[in-house]
Amino acid sequence: MSQDTPAGECSSGTADEETKQSTAKENEDQRKPVPIPDETHFDIMNVCFSFHGRVPRSVYWFALLGSIVSLYFGVIASASVFGEKSSTTSLMLLLVFLLFFWSQLAIAVKRFHDLGMSGFWFPLLLLPGIGQCVQFFLLGLRRGDPDENKYGHDPLTLFK
Repeated sequence: MSQDTPAGECSSGTADEETKQSTAKENEDQRKPVPIPDETHFDIMNVCFSFHGRVPRSVYWFALLGSIVSLYFGVIASASVFGEKSSTTSLMLLLVFLLFFWSQLAIAVKRFHDLGMSGFWFPLLLLPGIGQCVQFFLLGLRRGDPDENKYGHDPLTLFK
């Protein structure tokens, strides 16, 4: 300790350092990301093949677009690899279509869940004309429940 500095200032210096450290720690705590609840985790397998939880409109549209593109490339790939009139091509096309249908079913069910509705509304989408209108306006444009419902947390809270 030097003679110019009284003993009280040394303790004040350490108090200032402690204050700076606590302020820095508080700022660091404020910057931590919000943890993602398990039931709304947006990985590709969960979004496309699971029937649990909710998805927002943006995820619905991206999954729909991705499914259509995958169906297109699946048809092209199986026709070019196995030939156009092969029985193996028919089997591969059936498999690709079943995966496409399953993913569309899962995505639609989760959008119905986001709206607070049961997934058993899905057969409505299979009706010609009515199904496309319901899919576009209800599932594609309508905002889901803003609060938690019986199917899980609001998925938009993950982006706030």
